[in-house]
Amino acid sequence: MIRPMKAADAFYPADPKVLKEMLDYFFENIEAFKVENIKAAITPHAGYVYSGQVAAYTYQAIKQNLDNIPKTIFVMSPDHYIWMNKVLVGNYDELETPFGNLKVDKKVVNELLENFPTLFTDEFLTYDQEHAQETQYPFLKYILQNKSDEFKIVPLIFWQVDIMQVSAVLENYVWKAFFLVSSDLSHYHSYEEAKQIDTETIDIMINEKLEQINQADTCGIYPWASLLLLAKKFNWKWELLKYMNSGDTAWDKSKVVGYASVVYK
Repeated sequence: MIRPMKAADAFYPADPKVLKEMLDYFFENIEAFKVENIKAAITPHAGYVYSGQVAAYTYQAIKQNLDNIPKTIFVMSPDHYIWMNKVLVGNYDELETPFGNLKVDKKVVNELLENFPTLFTDEFLTYDQEHAQETQYPFLKYILQNKSDEFKIVPLIFWQVDIMQVSAVLENYVWKAFFLVSSDLSHYHSYEEAKQIDTETIDIMINEKLEQINQADTCGIYPWASLLLLAKKFNWKWELLKYMNSGDTAWDKSKVVGYASVVYK
């Protein structure tokens, strides 16, 4: 089964030529940096005109490490459309993008569903409209290019889950997978308010202040917090590559959404 594009021409261009020109622009406008030995990353998921420039930093970091990261990539996003107390596993064969399809790691998908049925499910797959997941696929296909067949994706969509239990399962894959969390930051505050709120949230999340996690203003709180437990256990170091909000990219500063690119290594 192939997951069709559902957010194309809403969150990103469906036309591959237009999409490539957009992504080319984002990557050409990245400030030079180099990171090595990354284990996980955070990237935003809004419409590309708003968050694409920040997301490009995350994907540039992944691109720099393609020869070293595991060939299975867990894409961990929040859920915006349905309520569930489990993690929805994208039990597909492939994921459609304007640049061609990505392969799903069916072996890992089946392991999660069969071995941990109280935490992972594919029961709501027909309701999968999640743009926070889908907006990552064109970026991944773009940076993988001729290496696409070497990599496989495990789509995981989080709602209100027990992060301790989920993280314990993910721990089994620390040496076999790369973890990519999709999350925006604060929503619809003024430009200066958003910068202050996002600064506090980033401090909580990247400095692993788990006791303050409920104060973090981020829609990807459950997947990011699950990742934080791994980072804490394995002593991963973080690096903030870029922060911007939609006031920087779309110029309307009255009500903005925050975005951050973070890597763990």
